[in-house]
Amino acid sequence: MEHDYPGNGGISRNPSPSYLPVIKRGLPIEAPVIKPVTGECAPVMLSLGNNHLSVQLVEITPDLAAEWLATTDEERQRTIKPTNLGKIKRSLQQNEWRVNGESIKFKPNGELGDGRHRLQACVETGIPLISLVVRGVKAKAIRTVDDGVVRNIKDRIQIQGEYKPGKGMSYGSALKMLSEYDGREYLPRSNIVLANFEVENLLAKHPDLTDSLDFGAAAQKGSFLPPGIGTLLHYLFRQKNRVQADDFFDKLATGENVSGPILVFRNRLLRMPRKIRQASDSRWELTALAVKAWNAYRLGKEIQTLRYVKGESFPIIV
Repeated sequence: MEHDYPGNGGISRNPSPSYLPVIKRGLPIEAPVIKPVTGECAPVMLSLGNNHLSVQLVEITPDLAAEWLATTDEERQRTIKPTNLGKIKRSLQQNEWRVNGESIKFKPNGELGDGRHRLQACVETGIPLISLVVRGVKAKAIRTVDDGVVRNIKDRIQIQGEYKPGKGMSYGSALKMLSEYDGREYLPRSNIVLANFEVENLLAKHPDLTDSLDFGAAAQKGSFLPPGIGTLLHYLFRQKNRVQADDFFDKLATGENVSGPILVFRNRLLRMPRKIRQASDSRWELTALAVKAWNAYRLGKEIQTLRYVKGESFPIIV
């Protein structure tokens, strides 16, 4: 029997609620087994106190996602954030989407309450996704969504078992920048938020990055080079010459027996206002200046100044 019920998000091909398993006080009541419709499991009705929800696992096609998005009240939904949307799209495109228990939520009147970015990603990529769908969530309850602490890249690194006390943000920053470096060009993408699978892949691909954390921290203390940039650069320089990379960063951090390109770079950092040094827009310039100093050091060249002009090709690490 097909039946419409409140908050079903416009879907009418669901069995009558009277035949659904009901859970009260956490205990399931026996009910007939219901054969699920293609692409979705039969919904389960949950009731506790004054909360009455329908929970269902659904394969959401682009057409169905568009249908659900049409129920959105634009004035009550948050604006689509390109960074979040892009992260979900990449997860779908690279077959990394996982059913993790998070749900698409509908209010009792059938209006979409949560899940706009996931549905929009499904529509734009043309790739179906599987998700829990909860219907009947009260409007006041929807307002509490995302009240918990949002996991940043440091948290995700810790979840992977790679926690580095006191250096989590540096590690996260270095990983983010490493994702922007293709081996020759550094391509800052400030509008990119790494997805969990991208963090996992970077950790697996660059396990030795952790060895550079102490060098990045020391360089920050001694020369004010942001620790994430220092960690990344030490790691990349070590791939060219381990001994010289350590020497470059030791002298940059301590200022002892420093001369030539390292001294020029160190003085440039010390003179640079903190606000400019820490600005996200300065990452490109600072990284390029460091590479120029490293290249001169490696080649035994004397330099008087370091300069990087916006639009200039990023220097290749030698």
